Amino acid sequence: ALQVAGEALTFDGRLDVGTGQAAVRGSAVLAEVPRYRIAEGRLTDLDAAALAGDTTRSRLSGTFNLDGSGTDPATMALTARLSLQDSHYGPYRLIAGDLRAALRNGRLETTLGADMEGGTVRANATARPFDRQPTLAVTDGRFEHLDLGTLAGRPDQRSDLSGRFALRGTGLEPASMTLSAEIDLARSQLNAQPIDGARLVATLQQGTLTFDTALDLPEGRTRLAGTATPFADVPTYALREGRLEHLDLGALAGRPDWRTDLNATIALEGAGLDPASMSLTARIDLDASTINQETIQRGVTEARLDDGFARLDARLDLPEGLAELQATGRFFDDRPRYEAQGLFRNLDLARLSGVDTLDARVSARFDVAGAGLSLPTMRLRGNLLARDTHVQGIRVDTLRTAFDLADGLARIDTVVVHSNVVTLQGGGPIALTDSLGERTSNFRFAATLDNLAPLEPLVGAEYLALGEGTVTGRVFGRPGTLRLDVRTALNSLAYNDLRLAGFEAVVLAEFDRHRTLRLAEVQGDLRYASVPALTIENTAFEASYADETVRFMTEMVVDKRRDARLQGRVELNPERRRVVLDSLRLRFDDDRWTLLQEASIAYGDAYRISNLLLYAGDQQIALDGVVDFDGRQSLILTIEQFRIGAVADLLDFQGLDGTLNGYLDLSGAATAPTLGGALNLDLASYDREVGTLALNLAYDSLLMDVDARLRHRDGSRLTLAGTVPMDLRLTEADAAARRGQGVAIATDIATAGTLNLALRSDSFAIGWVRPFLDPTVVDRLEGTLSAEVDITGTLDSPTLSGFARLRDGVLGLPELGTEYRAVQARATLDGDRIVLEEARLRSSRPGRLRAGDGRLSASGTINLPDLTLGAFDLTAEARDFLAINTSDYRAVLDGRFTLQGTTEEPVLEGNVTVLSADIYLTDETSSDAYEEVTLTEADLQMLERRFGVRVTEEDTTTFDFYEALSMALSVRLERDIWLRSTENPEMYIQFTGDLDVQKAPYGEEQAFGSIEVIPERSIIRQFGKEFSITSGTLTFNGPVTDPLLDIDAEYRVPSRENPGDPVIITLSVEGRLDNLDIEPGSENPPNMELTDIVSYVVFGRPASESFLLGGSGAGGNQNVGEIGVGIALGQVAALLESTLGQELGLDVIEIEQDGLRGTKITAGSYYSIRGLPNPVFLAISQPISFSSSNATETGSGSAIQQTEVTIEYELAEGLLARISRRRSIRFNLIWKTAY
Repeated sequence: ALQVAGEALTFDGRLDVGTGQAAVRGSAVLAEVPRYRIAEGRLTDLDAAALAGDTTRSRLSGTFNLDGSGTDPATMALTARLSLQDSHYGPYRLIAGDLRAALRNGRLETTLGADMEGGTVRANATARPFDRQPTLAVTDGRFEHLDLGTLAGRPDQRSDLSGRFALRGTGLEPASMTLSAEIDLARSQLNAQPIDGARLVATLQQGTLTFDTALDLPEGRTRLAGTATPFADVPTYALREGRLEHLDLGALAGRPDWRTDLNATIALEGAGLDPASMSLTARIDLDASTINQETIQRGVTEARLDDGFARLDARLDLPEGLAELQATGRFFDDRPRYEAQGLFRNLDLARLSGVDTLDARVSARFDVAGAGLSLPTMRLRGNLLARDTHVQGIRVDTLRTAFDLADGLARIDTVVVHSNVVTLQGGGPIALTDSLGERTSNFRFAATLDNLAPLEPLVGAEYLALGEGTVTGRVFGRPGTLRLDVRTALNSLAYNDLRLAGFEAVVLAEFDRHRTLRLAEVQGDLRYASVPALTIENTAFEASYADETVRFMTEMVVDKRRDARLQGRVELNPERRRVVLDSLRLRFDDDRWTLLQEASIAYGDAYRISNLLLYAGDQQIALDGVVDFDGRQSLILTIEQFRIGAVADLLDFQGLDGTLNGYLDLSGAATAPTLGGALNLDLASYDREVGTLALNLAYDSLLMDVDARLRHRDGSRLTLAGTVPMDLRLTEADAAARRGQGVAIATDIATAGTLNLALRSDSFAIGWVRPFLDPTVVDRLEGTLSAEVDITGTLDSPTLSGFARLRDGVLGLPELGTEYRAVQARATLDGDRIVLEEARLRSSRPGRLRAGDGRLSASGTINLPDLTLGAFDLTAEARDFLAINTSDYRAVLDGRFTLQGTTEEPVLEGNVTVLSADIYLTDETSSDAYEEVTLTEADLQMLERRFGVRVTEEDTTTFDFYEALSMALSVRLERDIWLRSTENPEMYIQFTGDLDVQKAPYGEEQAFGSIEVIPERSIIRQFGKEFSITSGTLTFNGPVTDPLLDIDAEYRVPSRENPGDPVIITLSVEGRLDNLDIEPGSENPPNMELTDIVSYVVFGRPASESFLLGGSGAGGNQNVGEIGVGIALGQVAALLESTLGQELGLDVIEIEQDGLRGTKITAGSYYSIRGLPNPVFLAISQPISFSSSNATETGSGSAIQQTEVTIEYELAEGLLARISRRRSIRFNLIWKTAY
C-alpha cells in the first residue's frame, strides 16, 4: 500500500516468492534534501538466489531497517542494519548474522558479525568508495573455530582454525592499485594436523605481487615466498624460496591412509598461462623423507615446458629399490606426440601405499612412444618387461610383451607370462578398429592355470582352488570381421562353498567392422557341481546370440532320481525385453513335471510373469502377475498336490514327505503392498503319516498376521497365531531412497506395531520334527508337548509368558549309543527367560544281568534375549545313569553338576561318581592310526573327484559349544571300572580311585590323579596264558586320553618235581596306552633266561625238555633237538613281538598248553561274506605233542593229535553259532554275557 500526502509518503508492502516472503514498511519526505526510512523490513524463508537468477538453493530469514537523507554520495547520510537468523546459501548455513553500516561525507563504516555452522567471523571496515582513488581498510578481523569441512559441505574434511586478518587497499586499476593483506593463524588444527601458527603477508604494488607464507607445525616449518605479475600481458611468476620440513600431507588433507614426512626444496619460474606458448621450469629436491612406510633417501623431479614441448625427469632412491621416469612430448598440439621410459627396481608398493594388508614388489622396465589419442588414427609402440614381481600371493617370474599399434591394428609380437597362477604365451595381430574393412586379425594365446589360491583377495573369495586348468584362444578374422574362439577346461575347482569336479566351455563370437557383436555361441559342461545343500552330477548348457536375442538350453542331472531340461530365449530389444521359457521338464522320481505352454517374464520398469505353469499328473505349480517397484502389484502363486519328499533331501531334510497345496497373493502399491495366502500340507515323517499343517498368512500395514495349525493324526494340535512386525515394501514413499531393497524385518519402524504371537499345544507328538534334525545326532525322538506360550513386546525386546510340558519322551543319541526313555520336562516362561522347573529322563542298562533304570534330573533358568540363547544356569543330578554305551566306552554314573554361563563361555562344574564303566582298547581308542587330521583342499578335491564325496565345513568342524566349554569335575571311580583289551596282550583290569577332570575353554580335557588296580579280579592274558595281577596303577597328569599304565602280573607253572614250589613267571606292563612296554621276567627261579620263560609259558616245561625230536641219546639226535628247540623258540619270540599275526594277515594266533592234552597252536581270521551282516570266523587248531621216544603223532588214530577246524558266526548280540570238526562234526549255540 502507498499513501502520498504532499511531500510525505508512506508505504507498506509484501512480496510472496514460492514458499518465502519479503515485507517492508516505511516512509519518505520528498524535500530538497530527501529523507527516507525503512522502519521495518522482514524476510521469511526468502529464496533470494532465485530472484537473482541463481540456481543455488537459498533461504533468508531476518529483519532489516534503513534511515537516510540526501542522494549525493559525497554528502548523504545513511545508517542501515541487517539481521539474519537460520539462513543458508547452498552449503553455507548461517545461525545468526548482523551487518551494520553508516555513510557520512563519503566515508563508509561497517561492522560485521556472523555465527555460522562452522565458526564465527567478526570484522570492522572503513572505505571511501566514491573517491577518485577508492580506499578500503579492514581492521580487527577475527575468525574463531572455523570448520572448513562444514562450511564447504565436505564431511570428509574438518578443521578448527582461529586467527586475525587485515586488508588495506587503494585504487581499482590493476596497474596502479596498491594492496596489502595479512593473515595470522593462532594455534589451530587442520584435519589431523596440529598447527602451532601460520602467517601470510602479501602486497601488490605497481602490478607486482609479493607473497611470503610460513606454516609452523610441531614437526617443522614450511615456507613459500615469491613474486608474480598477474596483470601483465604475459604474466610471470617465480617461487624464490620454497622449503618443506617434516610435512605430513596426509594429516593436512584428512587422509589417515596416507602419511608423509617430506623434507624438500622447491624452485619454480615461468611466464605465460597458455600451455602452447608458456615457459616453465620447476624442480623439487627431496632430502631424506618418508612416504607412508617407505624411506626416500633422495629424490629429484625436474619439469620444463617451452612453447608446447614438455619434459619430465624424476628419480627416487629407496633403501632397497629405485624408481626412474623420463617423459617428453608435445601434449598440447592438435595431434599430441609423446614418449616415455621407466624403470622400477624392487619397488615396495605396500610400504609406498601404506596398505598393511598389501604385499607387493615390482621390478619392471617399459618404453612407449606414440602420436595421437584417437584409436583409429593413433600410433603407439612399446615394450614391457617385468621380473621377480609379486602382488599379494601372485608371483610373476617373467612378464614380457612388445607391441606396435598403427591406425587401429595392434601387432603384438609376443606376450609371455610365467607366474605361480598362470603360464601364458601368445602373439599376433588384432584389428582393434576396421571401419573400412581392410585389416586381418590372427592373435593366438594359450594359458595353463596352476594355482588360483593367490587370487582369493582379488576376487573377494574366502576360498579358491583348482586342480588343473587350461585356456586357449584365438582372435582372428578376414577384413571387416573379427572372431573370437576361447576354450577352457578346469578340473577340481572350488570357489567358497561351490565345488566343480570338472568344467569345460567353448565361447565363439563374431564382431562386424564397427566391432559390434553380431553372433555369439557358448557351450559348456559341468561335472559334479555342488553347494552345501545341493549336489548336481552333471550339467550341460549352450547359448547363442543373434539379432538381439539369446537362445539357451540346459540339461541337468541331479542324481539317479532327478534331472531337468530347460530351453528358452532372452529378448534384448529395448522396446520388448523379456525371458521366454519354451520348455521346461523336471523328473523327481516317478513325477514328470512339464511346462504347460510357453511362459514369459518381461523385465524393465516392472516384472511381468505370464503363463508360468508346471504340472505332473495331478500336481501343479503356477505363477502369474506383475511386480512393479513404482506401481501396483498383482502376483499370485498357486501350488496343488506337490509332493515335497521329491526335494526334501536336497534341502537336507531326510525323511520329510507330504503333499502341499496352497497359494500366495501379492497386491497393492509398492509403498504399501498386501499379501495373503494359505498353505496346507499333509505331513509325513520317515514314511509315517504325521498329520496336516494349515498355514494362513495376511500382510498389511507393516504387520504379518500368522495362523499356523498342525493337527497330528492322533488328534492333538500345535498352533501358532498372531502378528509379527515386518517390512515387505518394495519401495519406500521416497522411491529414490531405497529402490528394490527387498524384504527387511521392520524393527526400526515405530508404526509397525508390536509382536503378538501365541503358541498352543495339547499333548502334541513331537516325533514329526526328526527330518529337521541330524540323524547322526538324534535317531529317535518321541513324546508329547503341551504348551501355552505368548510372545509380546518388540523384536528388539520380546516378552515371553506361559508354560510348556513334555511327557513320555524318548531320545536316541547314536553317537553316545544310548536311548533315554520316560523323558519329562516342565518349564515356565517369564519375560526374557525360561524357568526349567524340572526335567527328567531314564536310561536302561542293556546287556547286564541286573539291568536297571538310571535317572537324570535337571532344573534352572535360560535367558532368551532377542529370542536367542543367552545366559543359562542349570543344575543336574544323575542316579545310576547310563551316560555312554558304545563299542569303545560304557559308563554309568551318579553325580550332581551345574552348567552355567553363555554359549560363548559355558562352565560345567560338579562331582561325579562313576558306578561302572568299560573302556575298550580298540584301534580307535589306543592307536594313532585314527588320530585327528586336517584335510587339505587337495585331499577334499581327491575325495570329490574319485569317490564323489563332498566334505563340508560342517563335517570337519567340531561342536563349538563343547570347544568353548570350561570344565571342572571331581570324579570318583567305584570298583566296577574295567579296562578291557582283546588285542595282544589281552587285558581285563579293574580299577578304583579319584580324579580331577578339568578343561579350559578351547582346550583339551585334562585329568589329574591316580587310580589303583584291584588285583583279585584283574588278569592279563599273554601267549594264551592268564597272568594274575599283583599290583597296578593308572596315573593321570595331563590329557585324559594319555594316562600312564604301570601293572605287575605273574603266572605260576606247577612243578612236577616239587609241586609246592611252582615256577613263577612275571610280566610287567608299563607306558602309555598307545605304546605299552611288555617286559617278561621270573621270580622263582630268579633271572631265568628268556628261552626258558617262553618255554614255561607256552609248554609248561623248560626249553631243555621241549621239542625233543628223537631219542634220549646223545650225538646227532641231540643236536637236531637243539636245532628244533631253537626254531620253535624263535617262532615264539616272534609271536611275543606281535609280528606273526601281522605278517600272515591273521586275526588270531594262540598257543594253548594243557598238562594232559599237550600244546595246541590255533590260527584264525574273520571273513566278510556278501549278504551277511556280521563276519564269519574260521580257525584251524594243530596239536603238538612231546615224547622222548616217539616223534610228533599225526595219525588218524590219535585223538590227541587230530587237527580241528572251527567256523563261528554271531547270530545276535552275545549269541554265537559254532560248527567244529575234529574226529566228528559238532554244532553248538553259545550265549555270552558280561557283568
